[in-house]
Amino acid sequence: MKRIVSILVVALFMLQIAAFAESNSTGIETGALTSVPTEGTASIHELYGGTSISEYSLLQNFAFITSMTAGITNHSDGTVTINGSTYANQKVATLSVGVQLQRWDGSAWVNESPTYLNTASSDYMVFGYQTLTITKGYYYRTKSYHSAKNGFIEESAYHYSDYIYIAK
Repeated sequence: MKRIVSILVVALFMLQIAAFAESNSTGIETGALTSVPTEGTASIHELYGGTSISEYSLLQNFAFITSMTAGITNHSDGTVTINGSTYANQKVATLSVGVQLQRWDGSAWVNESPTYLNTASSDYMVFGYQTLTITKGYYYRTKSYHSAKNGFIEESAYHYSDYIYIAK
């Protein structure tokens, strides 16, 4: 009896593996309108794609910027919130962050227009967010632009968040 149960458990397990492999053999999420992106990094979170750069090795050439963040949050109702922030090590004349929503079209990341958030401050930190309506069934990420200016010194960088799939 134990041998039969063991064989049944193994058989069920193999069927689940086969079903999983079949459902993912195309590289497309169920209901997705495009293939999985070949550029960028998939988020480990289902509802949030974000990244933060604060490592010294990546920012050592900057005089002011100490950290950059950008992200996208899926609200599961056909809307997402994009956000971004830039941090400086001192008060600067202009500190800014701009965030652009991007959608994977099956071969490249395309900018969604006019979904651009831009905010500036004369402080240590600037943060902004915007909630947008999107089309379900696509992969989305953010492209952000971070800059700081103080006197004659101006520094800037582009940054991409992890991508997320917005289910239909």
